Amino acid sequence: MGVVPADFDEDGFIDLAVANARDNTVSVLIGSCTPPPRPAPVLTAVRDVPADQGGRVFVTWLSSELDVAGARTITGYRVWRRITAAMFAALGGHEASVSAGAAWLQIIATPRPDGTEDVTYWEAIATLPAENLEGYGYTASTFEDSSASSTPFTAFYVSALTPDPFVFYPSNVDSGYSVDNTRPGSPRALAPGRTEEGVHLLWEAVDEPDLASYRVYRGAARDFVPAQENLIVVTSDTTYLDPSGSEGSVYKVSSVDLHDNESDYTLIELGPATAVSGEKGSSLAGVWPNPTSRIVVSFILGDRARAELELADVSGRIVLRRPVGDLGPGTHRMDLTEDVYLAPGVYFVRLHAGGRVLATRVCLLR
Repeated sequence: MGVVPADFDEDGFIDLAVANARDNTVSVLIGSCTPPPRPAPVLTAVRDVPADQGGRVFVTWLSSELDVAGARTITGYRVWRRITAAMFAALGGHEASVSAGAAWLQIIATPRPDGTEDVTYWEAIATLPAENLEGYGYTASTFEDSSASSTPFTAFYVSALTPDPFVFYPSNVDSGYSVDNTRPGSPRALAPGRTEEGVHLLWEAVDEPDLASYRVYRGAARDFVPAQENLIVVTSDTTYLDPSGSEGSVYKVSSVDLHDNESDYTLIELGPATAVSGEKGSSLAGVWPNPTSRIVVSFILGDRARAELELADVSGRIVLRRPVGDLGPGTHRMDLTEDVYLAPGVYFVRLHAGGRVLATRVCLLR
């Protein structure tokens, strides 16, 4: 029997022509072998989730080719995240207490040339059902966001599960990093005040979980551009005394989060148009937020002279008084509702200082 290899059907694959001795015929075996299905999923990307506060990536993968309708060979997909040995210890893990079949953790030891082992820990973070789709995705958490100083990658892989828990098909490993894409909100400026010590600036705290600090810039005109050369302080406080401030000083304040995202700038300026400024640098910034469930008043005193805060209801009745002159010059805050019950409604806050009465209105909610 003779065998001749050649591409008889010109499809790029080698065929075989076989002579049949018994009947003087030739059989041609077409070389179009179909490769077996790919059982393992293929990780395609680990991408940052956009427009969020960071800490998340989107893991995507192509399904196992055994994940087909009716076959029920693949029952689900398990997402694994790599953790370092230090992280494993910090999470309270102990190798001796982890069984070989534990679903939540895999410990893989790779021999090194020097005889030691490189231990890798993989944490199971999610299990998804198989539904005969071409691809799947999962939003996973990372351990740390990227910053200007470092780009920490988090590695993942996905295993295709079968009805037999000891038979599974792991994908390739891929990694990515998360980014804090969202800027914090801008601080709300309150009325500044001038004293012999300088210019007192005051702003409301920004309610952000990852807030790091505030930046204060000083210029000579409202349209000045904040930059490193006019940055005068980075502070975690919501007040600042500028000893070099003057009548024409203009300030811009921003908030900054832990990943160096900076908010829009809030303008703070002095001048005769400041509606709540009093004599000798005293000012009443008022209450924020408004309406509010607590009346926390922000104000500035220019000296240690006698001063008093009072609260009146809409009928003009004084419901409480608090002496504040002994607090001295500077920026202050006082909770007028501390240890005092006040019925909900509209109240007037008045600051008596420097021979003048400064007033603002607040709505108290319960």
